[in-house]
Amino acid sequence: MISGQGTVALEMLAREPALEVLVVPVGGGGLIAGMAVAAKAAKPGIELYGVETENFPSMYCALRGETARCAANTIAEGIAVREPGALTLPIVRELTRGVLLVGEGEIEHAIVLLLEIEKTVAEGAGAAGLAALLAHPERFRGRRVGIVLSGGNIDPLMLSVIIERGMVRAGRLARLTIELRDLPERSPRSPPASPRPTPTSRKCTISAPSPTCRCRPPKSISCCRPAAASTSRRSSARCARQASPRGCTGHDCAARQPCFLHG
Repeated sequence: MISGQGTVALEMLAREPALEVLVVPVGGGGLIAGMAVAAKAAKPGIELYGVETENFPSMYCALRGETARCAANTIAEGIAVREPGALTLPIVRELTRGVLLVGEGEIEHAIVLLLEIEKTVAEGAGAAGLAALLAHPERFRGRRVGIVLSGGNIDPLMLSVIIERGMVRAGRLARLTIELRDLPERSPRSPPASPRPTPTSRKCTISAPSPTCRCRPPKSISCCRPAAASTSRRSSARCARQASPRGCTGHDCAARQPCFLHG
């Protein structure tokens, strides 16, 4: 298996003989071990770097004699290996320049870039090489670098989420949250409603010697004046019948003449 995967390096050098560096995703180590053997045989001066996710740094820690602490999951499922291969570890230690670690966000960014610029769908493990170039530019600046896109098996729903998060990081997508008070309020343009007047009981009375029908209490309400004093009792009775909570009828009680205002 190691020898078979080494043919990837031979194909890359046949296509681009000027390559100076190869960046390879690392899981168990079979791919980078085979590529290192083949590439060094074809071009001894070439350099190889492995790439692992920070959530599963098994080869990175093994090269340093440390115990790897792995997370529960990662977006780069293809290289989520807790322990490197026994045969691949000595080859990687001898023929490569080491292993670089990349974060989950950097892998997502690489997936979005490959999709937008190269129109290529890559899974998390496949985009790890490009993520390493973006995370460690000082190692590769000014050099001819070949990266391995090792797979495109990514769930469409996960890809849509990665694209959305990438647009948010780039400032191309924003989400606004607005809280509104759901309370019934009067429109600021409409005038305040005036209170309804409270109905007031009124009485019509006649006073001698000049009998007059008066409506009380408001002074602005018109009152009824009888035509003659001789008809005071009759007008008083009529005035009492015509009086209502809304005021007088607006005419003389006896002679049907206009009322007078008393103020």
